[in-house]
Amino acid sequence: MTGLNTESPAFTHEVFLSVEQLLKWDEWTPGSRPFVTERADGDALVLLPIVQRHGELLIEVNGWLLDELGAANSAALEDAKKLVVERNAVLSFTDPDSSS
Repeated sequence: MTGLNTESPAFTHEVFLSVEQLLKWDEWTPGSRPFVTERADGDALVLLPIVQRHGELLIEVNGWLLDELGAANSAALEDAKKLVVERNAVLSFTDPDSSS
């Protein structure tokens, strides 16, 4: 625990997996077994760096995907935006073409 007796105490934790136990499984693919052994810290596989990197890659690919989908569908998105403006105008009893 960090920040004990402060306004912002925080806990940190990590999960370690036994490399020996992991390697007992006989269905690892050829690339998976080296992945486990190369990332081992002694006899344990530390998950935090792997999970963090996975999260970073997911954010990156999702950002790319949203950009690509937006570019590929820009005309349809503009039409949808106009419909939203019109719907909001109807719901607020205003003229969608007015500048106010």
